[in-house]
Amino acid sequence: MRAGLVTSPRVLMSAFEIWGWGSLPEAEKIQVVAKALDCSMRQLFPRKYAGLCHVYAIVGANVLSVCFPVEYRPVAGVAVIPTGSGFLEMLDDSAFHKRQGGAYHCWMESVGEKSKELVDLSFGNNAEYANICGVSWTKPRQDYLQGMSRRINLATRYHVPPAQIPDDKVWFKETENGRNWLALQMVKHEQEYARITGLVLRRIRLDVSETCP
Repeated sequence: MRAGLVTSPRVLMSAFEIWGWGSLPEAEKIQVVAKALDCSMRQLFPRKYAGLCHVYAIVGANVLSVCFPVEYRPVAGVAVIPTGSGFLEMLDDSAFHKRQGGAYHCWMESVGEKSKELVDLSFGNNAEYANICGVSWTKPRQDYLQGMSRRINLATRYHVPPAQIPDDKVWFKETENGRNWLALQMVKHEQEYARITGLVLRRIRLDVSETCP
């Protein structure tokens, strides 16, 4: 399910080809998307962007599905991320039912492929979010997380994190509560997500225009 994307990805992708998107090196495209989304989020939500991983995930899935020949979906659940000196734990699956929210996490993954790609465009906010939670973050800042899920995400059968997680891995686990809550968010705030998606796409267009001849 995609929130607020009323124009088909194929039509929008044609526009990006006209803008020069296709001439960008593949390695730079995800950087452009991550930067455009993060800048837009910081501009729109200057005081609380670090805690809005669900907006990063929903809008990010829209934008990635436009900019790349793969469809992405937003995912919600629980997570544990190494901080360099400990762990940032977001394990409160009941938080999806609380008005004040809580310690959960949202990210994106590719759809319809045998090997799933995992993308987290809110990953660069981890140091700030850890500080809010009173957790020490000593790893270098990483603007985003991207890779094949089987390589960077430690899979477990149940919703219990492994005892040890290397610094170059994460533990992300989708939950039923997260999936249902995210679906409700996408329906309830569809127009707002469409608006933010449009802002990010326009920012990407400007960035590409400045980068490409």
